[in-house]
Order: sequence, then C-alpha cells, then structure tokens
Amino acid sequence: MQIKKLLLLVMSGLLIFTGCEDSDEPEGKVDPPVSQGNFHFVQHETTYSGSNEFVVLHGDIYSLSDSALSITVTRVKNQIPDSWSSAFCVGPACLPPFLNDFTFSLAPGDTALFSIDTYPNAEPGQGSWTFVAVDSSTMEIDSVSASMDWSSAN
Repeated sequence: MQIKKLLLLVMSGLLIFTGCEDSDEPEGKVDPPVSQGNFHFVQHETTYSGSNEFVVLHGDIYSLSDSALSITVTRVKNQIPDSWSSAFCVGPACLPPFLNDFTFSLAPGDTALFSIDTYPNAEPGQGSWTFVAVDSSTMEIDSVSASMDWSSAN
C-alpha cells in the first residue's frame, strides 16, 4: 500500500491531506483498473479544491460492467470536530450532512463523480471518513477512506 501526503497553503489556513490508495499509480487521477468485478471506487487524494471555509476531496466510481449497476454508497465513518460539517456528492446527487447513504444507477462503462464536501468553518481539527459502495445485484463491495488535518497558519 502506498501512502501519499500533500501540503497546501489555503488562504489563512494550512490544509494537510493524507490519503491511501492500493496501487503504485502516479499522483493525480487514476485510470479505471483492468481488474475483476463490476465497479471500482477510487478517492483521488491529490485532487481537491477549497478555502479555509470549504474543502472538496474528489473521487470516482468506475463501472467495469457491460450491464447497468445499482450502486449504494454509504458513509460508515464521519469523525469530525463538532464545529465542522461534512456531506458527500455521488452520481447525480449532493446529499445534506444528515444523510449517510444514496443509491443510483451506473450505466455500463460510465463513471460517477464522488466528493466529500467539508466545512471546517475556520476551526482547526482533524477529520476522517470511510465510504462503502455496494452493487446490489452481486453484493460486490468497494470502499474508500480519507483523512484531513486543518489548522490556522499563524
């Protein structure tokens, strides 16, 4: 397993994002794998945007199937400071912070965008998330985990 760390000076704060991926692909966007299974869930730890009030961590869910898939994405871990808020977007929907799962159709060979939208509200802290995706026809599972440290740069 390869662990990558990235530092970014964001306005008046310092954002340190640490992520993991299970391949030796170069930094940046990962191409869909040529592997077994119906889909692949990838979190791109070096692809993000944000400010000291709002940070977006991006990913994708790739269909590797010749058939349409029904994918359910569930947020199973959402460890953030009380002053923070986070939500996620997947496929055609962006969910409010209080919803933890969403089911959508993924066409054969298509890609669904995924993001973790975090609102640190200029408060230092650490957040960590785990999301699980399940194909309802085969019960195949894939998951991603992400963590983020944010602190004021004084």
